[in-house]
Amino acid sequence: MVGICPVLSCRDLAETVSMVGPCTYRACYLGIALYICGFVILGAAFQMHLSIWALVMGWAVSMVGTMVATVAICAFLDSHRAPED
Repeated sequence: MVGICPVLSCRDLAETVSMVGPCTYRACYLGIALYICGFVILGAAFQMHLSIWALVMGWAVSMVGTMVATVAICAFLDSHRAPED
């Protein structure tokens, strides 16, 4: 199993992190905020025995946050991949 994934040096990792643009950071922060808000709503709905619509809204908000973060990361990775021959 040794040698399956390449090992990055500290310099390679620093270069990769420095390439992440501010739009990716903003989108990830927005996604995380939506994710947390959705699960707070979901937890409050369970704790206070709110209607099914509170559960649906909490779940929907958290899934929107997941999609925002996933799209931002995938767009960043797609724009920085190696060109095909």
